Amino acid sequence: MTSEAPGEKGSGGRSFSLQGDYSVLFVVAIILIASLGCLFVAQAFTQRPIHLVNPFFLGYDFHDFFVGGQAIAHHQNPYDASRYVTPPLPALITSPMSGMNFADVAPYVCAASVASVVLGIVLFVFALKRENKWPLILAAVALTSVGFPFCFLIDRGNIDGFVFLFVGLFAFFLSRKQPWLAGIALGLGACLKVYPLLLLAPLLLRRQYKAAGAVVLTLLASVAVQPGLWLAYVPNLFTRVSGFRTDENGSVAVVLKLLLFPFSEQNNRLLSVALLGVVAIVLIRCLQLDRKRNIPDVDLIVEYLPFMMAIPAVVYLYSFVNIVPVLFLLSRRMWFATVGYALTQFNAVAWQQATGTTALHVLPSLGLVMIIGALLMEKTRAAQAFEGSESGPSER
Repeated sequence: MTSEAPGEKGSGGRSFSLQGDYSVLFVVAIILIASLGCLFVAQAFTQRPIHLVNPFFLGYDFHDFFVGGQAIAHHQNPYDASRYVTPPLPALITSPMSGMNFADVAPYVCAASVASVVLGIVLFVFALKRENKWPLILAAVALTSVGFPFCFLIDRGNIDGFVFLFVGLFAFFLSRKQPWLAGIALGLGACLKVYPLLLLAPLLLRRQYKAAGAVVLTLLASVAVQPGLWLAYVPNLFTRVSGFRTDENGSVAVVLKLLLFPFSEQNNRLLSVALLGVVAIVLIRCLQLDRKRNIPDVDLIVEYLPFMMAIPAVVYLYSFVNIVPVLFLLSRRMWFATVGYALTQFNAVAWQQATGTTALHVLPSLGLVMIIGALLMEKTRAAQAFEGSESGPSER
């Protein structure tokens, strides 16, 4: 994550170095290709059948939104369906599809999710104002396409691709000095899934009050349309926060589980409390360090994308498409974060099928921890550089 101390040449981390940025993308590509190569070798030796994702049917998660939409269309509560756990807006959007055949609709929704991720990447590259935009976009799309989160997203048909698109619109409008449009975009993303609300923290830190206000107003408008459904949603939110599983989960909680309960069954409540405590401490520390950093607002926003994935105890790995823009901030000295990013793309599901072991499910979670840890170290380094520049040269 590039950051410049005051007095450094450049524009606060916007400059693009072909040698620096592409070398980082090359390292990520090598790690991903090597992991796939080793997977194929393992499968050849074990002769176990491999699926890149746990097989159900195309649009397995979208079916929950489809059922929720049918409930809305028939004036019923979508939260009576056990697997509908998101805010009301997805069910409201899918309610016009209630008369359609799910098998006919699902492929189009999954394709739209793919398009949303690609468009989100384009928006972030333009928002970050990088040079050589289209080569960088093509490289990022190629790397994303071979990662497990993207494959998982297509298979399940979940809505995180659309959330990513709205967060990309938020970043794009923010870079174009359109705070109201930026806030509305972020608010709409939070009406699909609530985790983008964490980006209010860096917004408020940068005193982007108009954008933050637009987020709140958008949410209030959604609540005003369906207040009863929002009240029904809240218990589902807390149930999701307190749940836990190891497979398909990229939450920091997976690493904490190994630290707190390495040889016993985890206590979900204690695990959730520990998770919230650790993430809150790191998040607050990062915000403190960022108070005087001189980097563009969008660069700062991108640095907080991984924190959106850190708070829940269950973060299904398709949500990791939201941290793709972190690629655009990596530099060669940030090798720790580079390796961490590659690990977030690791296909532990396929490796479990090839080897029969569940231990590798910790790697995507470990990758997220490495990215956040590298962020904290980089912010600390930048703050120390700033303090050194303020104190001035020592007297002889």
